[in-house]
Amino acid sequence: MALTEKYVSSSGTGTWGDASSSGTPCSLATAVANAAGGDRVNVKADGTYTKASGDYSLFAGDWDSPAVWRGYSSTIGDGYQGRNADGTLNTTNMPYIEFTSTGGQWIPGARIIFECIQFHTTACTAAAGFIDPSSNTSFIQCKFTGSGAGGASAPLILSGSWNSYIGCDIIDSRTSSRAALQIPGSCLVAGCRIKNVNGTTAIYSSSDMGAIWRNLIYDSAIGVETTGNNGRRLTLIQNTITGHSGNGVTLSNHGAQVAKIIGNLITDNGGYGIEDLYTTGASVHYFNNRFDRNTSGAISSPTDWPQLDQDISSVTEAQEYTDAAGEDWTLASTSPAEDNAQLPNTNQGYWQHAAAAPPSAGNLMIGLHAILHGKAGAALGLHSIESGSV
Repeated sequence: MALTEKYVSSSGTGTWGDASSSGTPCSLATAVANAAGGDRVNVKADGTYTKASGDYSLFAGDWDSPAVWRGYSSTIGDGYQGRNADGTLNTTNMPYIEFTSTGGQWIPGARIIFECIQFHTTACTAAAGFIDPSSNTSFIQCKFTGSGAGGASAPLILSGSWNSYIGCDIIDSRTSSRAALQIPGSCLVAGCRIKNVNGTTAIYSSSDMGAIWRNLIYDSAIGVETTGNNGRRLTLIQNTITGHSGNGVTLSNHGAQVAKIIGNLITDNGGYGIEDLYTTGASVHYFNNRFDRNTSGAISSPTDWPQLDQDISSVTEAQEYTDAAGEDWTLASTSPAEDNAQLPNTNQGYWQHAAAAPPSAGNLMIGLHAILHGKAGAALGLHSIESGSV
């Protein structure tokens, strides 16, 4: 699959035709109005891209030729500079796109891939979310942030079905928010840092077959919440879920099918580690999770499902993590979660001892299709095969 390279600059004035050369880039608005399947839009990190009113709606890509948007600084492909010592994304080479109106949204069509771009809203109160992607869209090593008023029913990201969020930072600091990430359709969320400072929950899932895998989910009211009758095949594997004022995980209704909660490190939450509010005719498989210092206890009223869990309150936070107060949740050498997972990765939770940076997007690609059992990673997989960039 060949991609047509296009170039965008914060000072760009070229036409879409001119934008085939980095010397004559176009504006972001011109790219939004023209980019389609087969185009790779290289957005230069050379200033703030401000959208003062209205939305940006992007054309969809194709199954065999997705649209690709990626950030860069001086050389295309240099957008990803790893993670900082505290585990946050290094955004030095990433362009910054900011929306400043209450209704301003970034609305991608289906089958688009985004890499190494920062998105920020200062005011969005839309119930459809600041980021409102269609289906089969992937965000790789992007950063999403929100400030300003927000709204009780307004998520920062309202995902479409079969979308992937790989290695992203999602931090919602608006004064109110439904969720930092709301996934109403089957999605993969892998290798991300997710926090909702003032809102209801970090991840709100009403998805069927959603996979939440190897994330740091921290310092919100609730870490992960499922509701409706659709959290029924949720897979929650090897996450670190910590520091929430309420429950680490709230299962409101997971229906008659099996939810799988495996290898997670769930600590220091103000409620339960996991509160399961649906205990009739349903099954949850809890296996090899660790619970420490959750105020109300590890799991609320587990009944007939298998579990192999620990709740050892004598372990202190300082023994568990390197520097939780400084938002460094790498495992301390004294942590009982180290070398304790009965999974291919040796530790419970996500953050590994002496390895503040999470796995690369390339490593997270392993098993992507097996986890999703569908088309969620199709465009992303095509792009990785074509470019070798993830």
